[in-house]
Amino acid sequence: MSGFNGYIQLVYVLVAAMFVMGLHLMNSPATARRGNQVAQAGMVIAVVATLILLIHSGTVTATGWVVVIVGSLLGSAVGLWAARTVQMTAMPQLVSAFNAVGGGAAALVAVYGYYEAESRVTGRAGHRHQRPDPGGRGDRARRPGRPPGRGRPAATSRGRRRCRRHC
Repeated sequence: MSGFNGYIQLVYVLVAAMFVMGLHLMNSPATARRGNQVAQAGMVIAVVATLILLIHSGTVTATGWVVVIVGSLLGSAVGLWAARTVQMTAMPQLVSAFNAVGGGAAALVAVYGYYEAESRVTGRAGHRHQRPDPGGRGDRARRPGRPPGRGRPAATSRGRRRCRRHC
């Protein structure tokens, strides 16, 4: 880990501690406002640290920055509107909806990470039963020196092949 990434990781640890402290302060009505302020400051620091990391690595294109900015503005506008217009008696439902949106975002990030890692290993996104064909001769082509039948995956107990898409 380089020095720059190490500092960013330390900032993330500090932010995590700020979130925990904010949650602890929200236990009492007397300190709940302070807890919200601490957690909000932690989130601002985390977002700024992530933006600095993205700028430093240079991996985001101009189109990517437009998507990030527009998505942040739209999400902030919808969240602010929902927080201001919802009645206090419906607040548990609003919190539940916000948690569902956060869980959906986390699921999308996980799916993207899976497909990205899988495509690095196999050369194809989402396909696990076959190695990439370096010769480009197709899946069933027999290479010289290989015994017959080694180019296809083994049959399952029902007699079907493992993958119908490529194998």
